Parts: sequence; C-alpha cells; structure tokens
Amino acid sequence: MDAASERVEELTEESLDAGILEFSDAWEEAYNEMNSNLDLEISVNEEGRVQFPGRNSLREYDRGGNLSGSELQLLNISFVCTLSRFAVENDVTQWETIVLDEPLSNLQEEENREAAIDYITGLDQQLIVTTSNQDLDSEFNKVEVLQRSPLQMTLGDYL
Repeated sequence: MDAASERVEELTEESLDAGILEFSDAWEEAYNEMNSNLDLEISVNEEGRVQFPGRNSLREYDRGGNLSGSELQLLNISFVCTLSRFAVENDVTQWETIVLDEPLSNLQEEENREAAIDYITGLDQQLIVTTSNQDLDSEFNKVEVLQRSPLQMTLGDYL
C-alpha cells in the first residue's frame, strides 16, 4: 500500500509540474506576441514564484522588482488572458468577459502598444477595456463613453 501511495503522490506531482509548465509556456507565448523587444522566458519555481532569466541573475515578478513598467503591464495582460483561456478550456469556469482597466497606459513603445491591441482584439472572448485614450476608439467594435459627474451627498442622506 505504501508503494501505491508513493506512486500516486509521484504522479500527482508530475501532473502538477506538467500543468504549470504548460501554463507558463502559454503565458510566455502570449507575452512574447505583445513584446517587440527580446523574447522573455517565463518560469515558475517550486514555491510558485515567477522568474525570468536576466543578464546576471534571475529576475522575479513583483511590483518592487527590477522589471520595467511595460514588462509588468504586458505580463499582467498576458497572464489574465492565458488564465482565462486555461480556465475555460479546462471547464474550471465559464468566464465570458475579460475586464482590462487601462491595459495600455504604461506601454511607452508604440510597437508594444500595437502588438498588445492586436493580441487582445484577436481573443475569442469578449473584452471590456477602460481607457482615457480616445485614439483607441477605432480599435474596438463597440465603444461607450462614460461621462464624469460629481457625486453630491449631504449628511442628511445618511441619517
């Protein structure tokens, strides 16, 4: 019985590793489709930390790390799109819509911005994208303009 339990544990670990590798490969492919610079290799270590080979050492995915704003933005867009695709394909959930809040705001390079637009508009899922850049209106099939209006309340509203 112990040998069977050990084998089940081994197979579970191998399956998990294969799933993580499959996801990180798909994430990497999505990221590199949007990045006009050098391709980035994405790996996930045993602790679940996301790492990228750098010039002299491994770089890690975190807000305080040594990744540029553009790299973080593209990693976030590609991650959520890849996660959504995997979740739907594996019947984990039936997400019908991806919401991206200002996804292009930190992309300084025009090539990356265009590639990101091409990538997200080429997805099979419905997108809701917020942006203050009206130049992007022509990139999407349907555009709704939200009007800002001041919120006015008085203390009497709460008493």
